[in-house]
Amino acid sequence: KAYASELFREEHQAIGLSTVSAAWGIGLIIGPALGGYLAQPVEKYPHIFTKDSFWDKFPYFLPNLIISAFAFVVAIGCIWIPGTLHN
Repeated sequence: KAYASELFREEHQAIGLSTVSAAWGIGLIIGPALGGYLAQPVEKYPHIFTKDSFWDKFPYFLPNLIISAFAFVVAIGCIWIPGTLHN
């Protein structure tokens, strides 16, 4: 929220902060839902993931892999966010 308040102009700060709060709330719903949807893929999707495989031994690796890849893409994307330090 602090970065958003520095990034947006005075007349757009209210919409910027409300967008940050809305995105946080949506993430609190979608994150666990996505994790539950991808967990235990051998039981849920036997036509894609075979029994006695890596995915059967580590049933929660798929949601962790997906969210880690997403976090890596976001971290790389943060390189192009402008700085807010005032000189």
